Amino acid sequence: MGSYYFTGAVKSSNWGGSFLVIPKQSENKEAAWAFIKYMLATAKGQNDMFKAVDYYPAYKPAWDDKTIYDAEDPYFGGEKTKALWAKIASELQPVNTTMMDTTAEGCIYSSVNAGLEQGLSAEQIRDLVASDIEKATAEVKQQQIQVLKDAGLWDK
Repeated sequence: MGSYYFTGAVKSSNWGGSFLVIPKQSENKEAAWAFIKYMLATAKGQNDMFKAVDYYPAYKPAWDDKTIYDAEDPYFGGEKTKALWAKIASELQPVNTTMMDTTAEGCIYSSVNAGLEQGLSAEQIRDLVASDIEKATAEVKQQQIQVLKDAGLWDK
């Protein structure tokens, strides 16, 4: 396998993701659940989906199919790109995030810039950032807490 280089922070990361739901109104929940289990928790289902629509499998046993993951890629000069992807995917580490992260990140930039323009000290800018984040995320924070309470995961 050829050399590969990464720039930026974490070399093995993925900010993507998907989810499936079975609506309460569904008339065939059992079939829907069977489909989800097959497509997402079997190597064959994951690899069939990968071949059909190029969704890289999250289910690690799918990567054991040597006919797929050890195949040479003619577009990349015969490199085994899918084997490289499996290696990179096996190194992924969880990144814990919330629905508030994007809002908080925006506050950091705007609040720091505002504090600098106003000539505030580092401590004052820190306090401004904290206050702005708290205000901007208050509603979503309460929504997330309610979801956790409803799921029985929040006991405060």
